[in-house]
Amino acid sequence: MKTECVKDIFHGEIGQNFPSSKGEREEDLLEILNEWQKNGTQPTSSELCSKLDMAKRELNYYLKQMVKHGYLYNLDNRERLKLTEFGKSQGAQCRFRHERLAQFFQLIGMEEKQAEEDACRMEHVLSDEATKKICNFLNYGDTYDRVMRNVNLYSMYREGWYEFYMGIYYTEKRYPRILAKEFFLFSDEIALNVKSAGSYFYLRKKDEAEMDSIDSIWYRDEEEWNFLASTFENGMWHICFALYKRDSEDKISISMADRGFQKPATIRHNKRGSWLELRVCEMSARSRADGEEKLGHLETLKYEYKGMLCQAEVKEDKLRIPLDACRFQRKREGRIKGVIPVTVTCNVGRTHMPESTALLFFWM
Repeated sequence: MKTECVKDIFHGEIGQNFPSSKGEREEDLLEILNEWQKNGTQPTSSELCSKLDMAKRELNYYLKQMVKHGYLYNLDNRERLKLTEFGKSQGAQCRFRHERLAQFFQLIGMEEKQAEEDACRMEHVLSDEATKKICNFLNYGDTYDRVMRNVNLYSMYREGWYEFYMGIYYTEKRYPRILAKEFFLFSDEIALNVKSAGSYFYLRKKDEAEMDSIDSIWYRDEEEWNFLASTFENGMWHICFALYKRDSEDKISISMADRGFQKPATIRHNKRGSWLELRVCEMSARSRADGEEKLGHLETLKYEYKGMLCQAEVKEDKLRIPLDACRFQRKREGRIKGVIPVTVTCNVGRTHMPESTALLFFWM
């Protein structure tokens, strides 16, 4: 830790133009005093000045700040400097951060001296979450669950193809990691294609009969699960669905529009794309005016796709919604729930119902 007086110095290079703040200097003193007290030493302010080569006036400022912040007992006429219990705990925390950071920097290849210097600066600004993650990395190494999101691979690799080894693990089983059964359906060699417009990983299927057991693959993008259609064979899958409405009191119930579709729905995938397919059917509703049961049908269904409001075209009593217009969430038990907001209009008897909004949910 640096204790010499640091003035504004410009070195001309990024990463070298950071003078120590007063808060950092105070925490450095706290760390030093805690280490000395642990070793049975309670220095006087004069001894501290001599040891750290600091001016008496400068040291007195920091000592008063430490008293103010609850780190140090009130000086009064006290000759020996003594930390409070709070000061001891915070000093120990400073030392812990410093040591773990220095270990981490040396682990990634830095020389010990430079690692110590950088740890001295970073220990003051590192969040508790970052400290915890670094400790987990040091404790568990490659077995610790780590995720890097929103990484621009083009800034890390030159444009081109790269090969890696991969593993697919059970998310709920850690320490140690256990390979998931799906891992054995793919080659452990994967390809990465890096381009300025976007980068992609490619999985290679094994030519085995077990591959037929894969219905679909999903991937996580920020907070949503997306359908990875290009990784499985052409086909169709039946799924459960329902349309819900939200009333003025924010209560959710089944929408009348739900009666206008046959159950179940179908997910279709082929070379042209992937869709959620709904089959329109005749619907019935009881009139509020005379109580008579009347028949009708869905007239329109609209959804948002790529920033535009699109109307689903009905052909042969079927309508399709692109799967990439839907949002997905993976439940703990492994099921996938999809949702898409829609607006619908219905015709019941001679009455044209006003346009209403609904949430279309489906489960896989």
